[in-house]
Order: sequence, then C-alpha cells, then structure tokens
Amino acid sequence: MKFIAKNWWKVSLCLIVFGVFVGFLGWTLGGYKSFVYVDKNGIHIADKNASDITISETFTDDFFDSVEIDIASANIIFVEATNFGFDLNVSANEGDINWNLVNNKLVIKNQSPFYSFNLFNFDIYNDHYIYVYYPAGSVFKEIKCVNTSSDITINSYLQVEKLHLTTVSGKMDLFVADCPIIDLNTASDNINLTTKGFTSSINVTSISGAVKLNIDECESLVVNSTSDNINIVGSNKGLVDLKITSISGDINLKDLLVKNGIINNTSGRIEAHLSFTESFKIESISGDVDVLIEGIVTDYAYNLSSIAGDVKVNNENRGNKVISERSSGAYPDIYVHTTSGDIKLFFTK
Repeated sequence: MKFIAKNWWKVSLCLIVFGVFVGFLGWTLGGYKSFVYVDKNGIHIADKNASDITISETFTDDFFDSVEIDIASANIIFVEATNFGFDLNVSANEGDINWNLVNNKLVIKNQSPFYSFNLFNFDIYNDHYIYVYYPAGSVFKEIKCVNTSSDITINSYLQVEKLHLTTVSGKMDLFVADCPIIDLNTASDNINLTTKGFTSSINVTSISGAVKLNIDECESLVVNSTSDNINIVGSNKGLVDLKITSISGDINLKDLLVKNGIINNTSGRIEAHLSFTESFKIESISGDVDVLIEGIVTDYAYNLSSIAGDVKVNNENRGNKVISERSSGAYPDIYVHTTSGDIKLFFTK
C-alpha cells in the first residue's frame, strides 16, 4: 500500500495504458467493427453499419472510352448493356465518392482513405459493388482500377488498348480481346486471364495467389509470383518472349510457341509443353522438371544437370548431367539446371 500511495501516478498510468490496450484488442477482434477514416475535417471513427451510398447513372447522349476507378472496397464488374452507365453501392464509411465524365473518361474515386483495425474480419465489403455498363462492340482506350479488398470481373471479351488492374486482396476474372498492354497486380488472391487476339505485353505480379492464363497470341509475357501455382496455356500462335519468376509453387506451361524463355523457380514442380526457336532456360532449386519439346531431338542442343537428381532424355537415363553435341548450323539451345529434383526432356519426333 505504501508503494501504491507513493507511486500512484505510475500505477494510474499503467492502468490507463492497460485499459486502452484491452479496448483496442476487443475492437480488433470484432467487438466494435469500425474504421478510422481521414477527410479534410480530420480523423473520424465510422460505424460499418452506416447507410450505403448508392449512385446510378445511364448515359444516352454521352459515352466513355476510358475508365479509372480507385475505391477502397467494392466488387468491380464490367458488363455489356444497351447504354453506357454505372451502378454503385458502397458503404457510407468510404467517405466522399466523387465521379465525373470528362473528355469521354469515366472517373470514380474514393476521396477519404480508410484504415481498418478490425484485423479478423476481412470480408465485410462483399455486398458492395460498382457495375460499369458498355454496349457490345465498344473499344476502350484505357481501363485502370485500384481496389483494396474486392474482386474485379470483366466478361464478354471486352476490347481495350491498355488494362491496368491492382488489388490488395481481391480475385480477378478477366476476358479481354485485342488488348496490346495488360498489367495485373495483386497481393493476395487469384488472377484468371483469358485473351483473344493479339497482345503486345502482359505483365502479371502476384504475391500470394494462383495465376491462370489462357493466351491467344502474345509478344511478351512476364509473370512474377511469390507463393502459388502458375498455369499458362497458349494457342501456338506467334512468338512470345517468356519470363517467369516463382518462389514457391508449381509451374505448368502448355501449347506455347516461345522465341526466348527463362524460368526461375525456387521450390515447385515445372512442366512445360512447348515449341521454341532460339533459347529456353530453366533454373530450379527444389522440384522436378519435365519438358516436352515439339521437334526432333537431333535439331536441338541441350545442357541438363541436377546435383541431387536424375537426368533423362527421351526416357533414357543419362546420370545427373548431359551436354549434347551441337550439330552443324544454328539450332536452339535448351538449358535446365536443378539443385534437388529430376529432369526429364522429351522430344515428339
């Protein structure tokens, strides 16, 4: 008691800090599902159960050929319709939602950034959405969407010249046609992309989420993934420069016509069924590598090695290292090296 009386202010301070900590912990665990947001008037606490913001616009005399959406959390869906327009339903806690249509560009933005402390409830915005409507046959110059925690969907092979999409935690399901530039980024969810027609450049980055690509014809394809599988199916059209970097996850390639290819994988199985014209290089630390080449074995020079694994060429065991003799003329090169895993190289002819 003497200690408490003598150090009352220290004890009081400790109790206050402890009380604030307990209250904050209860808040993050769902006791009060709220958000802190910032606007021009300062910092506020908002109840997630506040009324939704709803906006609906149909443009009969106007149109847009570019779209920019920057919203904290609402599913973004592009849908074919009779007229241009959009429907929006988001939480009032998003703050001010500003939109405009200027120079044929539709812009929808959240002007008040939010900071959620409800750490164990990430799925609170699933009922909110932005539908973007466009007539069949529309050709967009650019579509740019930034979304924190919801999905982005494009159906009906939308035609767009530049596509830039970014999500922190949201799935992408995309069908696009004749799109020269595609740039997709997600921190945590799957990316599914199907293209029709020619694409000049596709860049995909995923920190934690599967990547599934169905590519018609592409000139340059770059995929970076930290943790999940990569599946790419081509159509054997045109020549693609291919570069894939993966930390952890299987890589599956099929029906690709490759000019130059590079695959770097730390941990995961690699299966590649392809044709190529110049060079193909695969480096893996841990995982089996199976490569099926559309061609004749004598037309290719190859260098295969595994430190702790077997090497086979057309089902013939070649130990742990094999270097083919180069025939006369200019032939493609195949280089495969793995630290721990088997290598199998097959030729169809």
